[in-house]
Amino acid sequence: MSEILKCAPSHPVMFNGIFDDGEIMADFLNSTGLFSISDPNSLLFTKQSLEEGIDLKTPLMDLVITIPPHTLLNVEMQNRKPNAYDIKYRLGYYLGKLIGRSLEKGNRYQNKECIVFAVVNFTMYDDNEYLRTFMLTDQKNNKVKYFKIIVLELTKISFCDKNKLKKWMSFFNTTEPLNLIGDETMNQETDKAFTKAIRRA
Repeated sequence: MSEILKCAPSHPVMFNGIFDDGEIMADFLNSTGLFSISDPNSLLFTKQSLEEGIDLKTPLMDLVITIPPHTLLNVEMQNRKPNAYDIKYRLGYYLGKLIGRSLEKGNRYQNKECIVFAVVNFTMYDDNEYLRTFMLTDQKNNKVKYFKIIVLELTKISFCDKNKLKKWMSFFNTTEPLNLIGDETMNQETDKAFTKAIRRA
């Protein structure tokens, strides 16, 4: 009898299948302290498709979400470690694609906030910072708030001081998610979305 292959939620197929849910995604994003989504039902998930010719690079974005009133978010799960040069340029490419997606033909350029949030299952930087945000700045260090790249490094879970986020980071790499339901830190009221994610895994 063949053995059943168990995949962790960090596997791209598992990730997309679990996190394409407003309640789950909102809870995860809010746990970082960088988002404040009060209505999970307001999140609009956009189906992805190949938009360019086959001769061009066309990596598909994992999840693209509109957060009212004016935020466009791409959440990426990077499970395999490419070289450092490649991943930084790839995230820049995703941000450029997202900015282009935010522009509507015939309309004026608008101040839409475009964010790429990369959850990476490897270490990108040799320090203890598990969550970092990159923003465009001018030469006087004034931030351009509309374009951001956020990186969450799952390998640095031991440095995470946010209890809710630490649960999510642990969830990404478990192949037995149902075992997390018995965790003594679980709260039936505040962890509804987390429990929902476990049952979808």
